[in-house]
Amino acid sequence: MAKASHRRPGYMPALDSVKGVALIAVITYHFNTEWLPGAYWSIDFFFVLSGFLITALLLKEFERKDRVDLVAFWGRRFRRLMPVALLVICAVAVWALLINDPLVSRQVRGDGLGAMTYVLNLKYVVTGSSYFESFLTPSPLRHMWSLSLEEQWYAVWPLALWAVLGRGGIRAAKRAVPVLLSLAAAGAILMAYLVHDAADPSRVYYGSDTRSQALFVGAALGIWAHHRAFDSGSARRRLDAAALVSGTLCVWMVFKTSDQDLTWYRGGFIAFSLLASPLILAVAQPTPGIVHKIVDHQPFRWLGQLTYGIYLWHWPIDVAFKRLEIRGKLPVSGFALFVFQTSIILIVSAVSFYLVERPIRDNRWPIPRPKLTTSVVFAVVIALLMGLTRPSVGSGISLSAVTPGPKDVGQDGSPASVPHGGDPTLDLSESISKPAPQPAPDAPGPISVDKKPTILWVGDSTAWVMASMFQGPGIKALDGSMPGCGLDLAPMLLGNTLRERDVGCPNWQTRWAEHVSENPDLVVIAQGFHATFDVQVDGRRIVVGSPEWRARYHDQLQTGIDLVKAADARIAMLTYPCSEWRGTKTGGEEHERARAAAVNDEIRAVAAENPGWVSVVDWASFLCPKGTMVEEIEGVEMRPDGAHLLESSAPIAFRWLAPRLLEVARRPAA
Repeated sequence: MAKASHRRPGYMPALDSVKGVALIAVITYHFNTEWLPGAYWSIDFFFVLSGFLITALLLKEFERKDRVDLVAFWGRRFRRLMPVALLVICAVAVWALLINDPLVSRQVRGDGLGAMTYVLNLKYVVTGSSYFESFLTPSPLRHMWSLSLEEQWYAVWPLALWAVLGRGGIRAAKRAVPVLLSLAAAGAILMAYLVHDAADPSRVYYGSDTRSQALFVGAALGIWAHHRAFDSGSARRRLDAAALVSGTLCVWMVFKTSDQDLTWYRGGFIAFSLLASPLILAVAQPTPGIVHKIVDHQPFRWLGQLTYGIYLWHWPIDVAFKRLEIRGKLPVSGFALFVFQTSIILIVSAVSFYLVERPIRDNRWPIPRPKLTTSVVFAVVIALLMGLTRPSVGSGISLSAVTPGPKDVGQDGSPASVPHGGDPTLDLSESISKPAPQPAPDAPGPISVDKKPTILWVGDSTAWVMASMFQGPGIKALDGSMPGCGLDLAPMLLGNTLRERDVGCPNWQTRWAEHVSENPDLVVIAQGFHATFDVQVDGRRIVVGSPEWRARYHDQLQTGIDLVKAADARIAMLTYPCSEWRGTKTGGEEHERARAAAVNDEIRAVAAENPGWVSVVDWASFLCPKGTMVEEIEGVEMRPDGAHLLESSAPIAFRWLAPRLLEVARRPAA
């Protein structure tokens, strides 16, 4: 027994150092993906490391006690992981209450409950949540999906290993290595299969079945290493050489790959997991080698000790800082902001580590009646999360009461300055274009005045925000949007910087068609500033407003309208309002009035070619009267990021927009 234990790689400070380096990559990636575009691989490094360490600990316990105490193991995991997670969830919930943004509150409530029950990644899979939405504020608890996956592993793998050890001891565990590697390969094959026709790789990114391949590799490594000794000079040199080569390749992947490249979803994840294995095994050796000398330094070691807390705190702090940055409330930006924000993350993480995480982990906090105390804490956190519930923005408006009269039927689509206050059902003619007098014979008829209309929103993040907010007793909203995606699939030119479209964008037509099959009464096409960027085709720059651009955009709009016509539903196209995007640098094209005018010209032209089907609602006249963006209406910030409504401003927009959409749906046929 003693000899086997001596061979087993034990805990070494270098492991903490490597964890610290990987953590720096994660923080940098989340701050600015362009700095380290492939640092998302660091998550898989932690998965492999977790599978390796947990397996090694369980094997060590079995050798020492001839059994594995699963209840004690799960208790240690709970004390190690849950207290700080609950603290972070509470802090985020309080922050959500303070900023009073119901959209954030809804995210925190759902994701907080998912994180507490360790099913957050499964929640994202079921709901189709995207990890790669570019222009929206993500949930401040989104990063806890990976902890859910690990906890699912901690629940299943120890039980399986316990059963294997109970039947045949360490020798039986050794025979499990090919099985574990086969399961990892199966996960890789499933990932490649599912991503083949995926509009967005988030399903395979979040999925327990596809992402557990790294954990399987780590577990196989833990069992294999338990039966290997690297005491001799030649064996150690070979291991160090393998670790240096594999580590170099891992670093290359961190700097040179991208989460938007679907190629890496076809074997890349298992390849990285296998590459990370020699590095982990080398730093886990009881005697220092060349790899130790390269990576094992006190600052990295300290970061590694705080890895769990830093990971938990860094993402909500990053989300909070980005919210402030978008609103222009931070005195610094760029690298200076990164240094300042990272300092805050380290301070908060250190405080929680020394005052909460370590004392509870080491049983230095005597907790009276632990089961009762734990139940009370869970109840308090759940009550706090449920307290974030907010009514939908349309809950105070009954659309069934709106019955447009003859004067509500517009005569043309010319822009008008529409009052922000007063009766929202008045002067609809100023902002709704009437289709040509001779509609197509197959054009859809009006919906009944008594019917609760079903409205499908399609477009980019503008449509996503509206679909999520415009709900109420008189309206049902369907979401067919694709955040981050315009209609043009060609790469965008942000100033002179070329940017590829997000991975899911080529499938926007499929998504529209899928949701059109739900038979909405009205389909609203809402496009944000993606339409205002020049595109590059065959090496040529196509400028917004040029004849070639007009023909492309016209055809793209018509393609979308043809898809919608299959639902036999009327269509409302919102004009593009001016934007002053304050998030990711774009080159400023969305600010130019001439570009907005060109986009709206084509919207009106396409509407005129589809009489009886399409009406234009002059959304720009509400948000940008006289071509200038309105900052506030009734004392409420409308679009703090320069592009998207908040739920605090949505009720004001709802009062203006809802009756106009209803007018389009109920207008008698010409």
